[in-house]
Amino acid sequence: MIAGDTCVLLPGTYHETVSPTVSGTASAPITYRASSPGVAIIDGADPVGGWSPVSPADLVTLESSDAFLAGSGFAAAVDAGHVFKASANLDSIGASRQLFDNGTMIFDAQWPDPSALPSDRTYKSAGTGTTNTTVVATDLTQPNGYWNGANVHLSTWYLSQTGTVASSTTGQIGLTGLSDAGLCIGLKPVQTTFYLSGKLSELSAATEWYYDSLTQTVYYYPAGGSQPVAGQVSSRTRNLAFDFSSGGGVSYTNVSDLTIHGSTIQTGASSTGVVIDGVRASYVSHTNQIQTDSHYPAIGKCGATTAGATTSGLVINGSGNTVSNSEIAFSSGNGIALNGSNNTVTGNVIHDVDYLGSYATGVQIVGQHETVTHNTISRLGRSGINDLAAVAGTSMQGDLVSYNEISDFGRISTDTGAIYFCCKADLTGGSIDHNWVHGYHPPASVSPHVGPGIYLDNDTANGTVTNNVGWDLVQGAVMLNSVTGVSKGNKVYNNDGGVQIRGANDATGSVLQNNLGGASCVTTSIGGGCAGATIDHNLAGTVDPLYVDPSNSDYRLQYGSPARNAAVAIPGVTDGSADPTPSLGAYQYGGLQWVPGASLAILAPAPAASVTGTVSVQVDLFGLNIQAYNLRIDSAGLDYAWHPSSGPRSFSLDTSTLTPGRHILLATMVDASGHKSTVTQPIIVT
Repeated sequence: MIAGDTCVLLPGTYHETVSPTVSGTASAPITYRASSPGVAIIDGADPVGGWSPVSPADLVTLESSDAFLAGSGFAAAVDAGHVFKASANLDSIGASRQLFDNGTMIFDAQWPDPSALPSDRTYKSAGTGTTNTTVVATDLTQPNGYWNGANVHLSTWYLSQTGTVASSTTGQIGLTGLSDAGLCIGLKPVQTTFYLSGKLSELSAATEWYYDSLTQTVYYYPAGGSQPVAGQVSSRTRNLAFDFSSGGGVSYTNVSDLTIHGSTIQTGASSTGVVIDGVRASYVSHTNQIQTDSHYPAIGKCGATTAGATTSGLVINGSGNTVSNSEIAFSSGNGIALNGSNNTVTGNVIHDVDYLGSYATGVQIVGQHETVTHNTISRLGRSGINDLAAVAGTSMQGDLVSYNEISDFGRISTDTGAIYFCCKADLTGGSIDHNWVHGYHPPASVSPHVGPGIYLDNDTANGTVTNNVGWDLVQGAVMLNSVTGVSKGNKVYNNDGGVQIRGANDATGSVLQNNLGGASCVTTSIGGGCAGATIDHNLAGTVDPLYVDPSNSDYRLQYGSPARNAAVAIPGVTDGSADPTPSLGAYQYGGLQWVPGASLAILAPAPAASVTGTVSVQVDLFGLNIQAYNLRIDSAGLDYAWHPSSGPRSFSLDTSTLTPGRHILLATMVDASGHKSTVTQPIIVT
């Protein structure tokens, strides 16, 4: 292909990595697009076939080499005829080994049994007697030696790690090869949660599998216990769907309206003008091991926190590239990694990422002058947007994070924010504004819980945080946290949900003004007093600001609100009030009712849900001046509307008219400017 060419992909599944070597130009880009949105799939997984039942004779052979199989849940499942085997070499992909059933991820046999989604990990809690190399738990009722050689995933406060069971007795396991090895925060009674995998005897529930690398055999317990048919099961074989790194970086290339499964897109260090638009990418990255990211060698003893920070998700290197109007779903690491500068991420729906619980995130910023706007990011192992460039020894200046909605975060790692900037970073020239941050949902048994909406950690300075709204949080909407007693130059204006400076002796130049929900200087063991800070014109959290309808996310002010005519005028922040004096908080009285996030989301059924009969499909439309809306399943139209109102829509889908198996719901919305947003959701018809 040459500059200006377009490659139109016809309906079908393409099992390959596309590796262009030629760039387009700014006026004549090269384009790869589907003939119709979503019908062309670039799949990193290849079919696993040749399935046959695990026979009683097979079980006898297996039991002869594993004494724990006799009487196990696996043996019971084999006796019931529910377990099948196939020959396959899964070794080449290493720790990225991953299996799918009809395109949906299935789980390596785990204890306790996994839930339907990787972001809903089940776990057990460590008990009294736990040390940095030993987990003690009364739930570990298995006999001595049972867990030897198993894989373990552990999460403690802000650190997740993996390792191997070296020894086990009833009630405890001894560990080796841990990602952290106790150097950072180690393991703690109650605070540490864990799950175990990699034991054939635990293959006892539907949609679990086990791989025997010695015999290159896959064992699988399908849903319903029926033998897999041709093409039903596949395994990740390639990690890249598109590789634009040739020659340092292919440029001026568009990728649009494609579906990407079990793989991702990578640009090169010199790539520019690459536009990824309208792409639906699922299972973009996967690993079962937590290791220090290769670009973060300076972080030292807590290196495990950085796992996948720059190497997972859609990996955008270079400058001037764009990811827009796309859906990125399911990743053990990031949704998107911005490793260069002056890149843009806008209008995307990102969910169910960082299911290993490292410092990977929905959108990882590792550079300057990056723009992250109008994204909807949810169901997160830790945070929604991270800016960790300072950890790698680079500046974080000029990054813009605006009009995003981030929710349901901290599901694994519990010291985090929906938006998290760290550490000792200089945020000069950037802005965090007009975001909704809500829903800190950590594991109930884990403490401490530190979950503000926007978290400037570890002495981060010169940040501008304005016009954000936070609710359902711990530590408020905005927290400036110091670890050496310093928090300087941060400007925190007109936020809703409470703001605080924490542990700072010296807060020279920091200003907390015009905020709702209270503003405070909190003394900790590090320090307090906030000398040099300005904290005034804030409405206490005990005073009702009289929102219009907060239960439906309408945080505008009523006529009688005490926040009216009470703010310090700040150009560019308090503009637009209908009153002589501006209002406190994120919404000026009589001003613009701004709405953050991408334009639409499918609320139900849940991703990859098994459905039968008539089910309700619920789609939420966001924004003002919506021109058109359309809902399809596969290529068949279901629902449409011209000039629909913002808010949820429901459609009753009769699944009896569909063939059993995987189908794709696809919703599209167009706004007044012609901007199109698309989101998809797989369902399994039974």
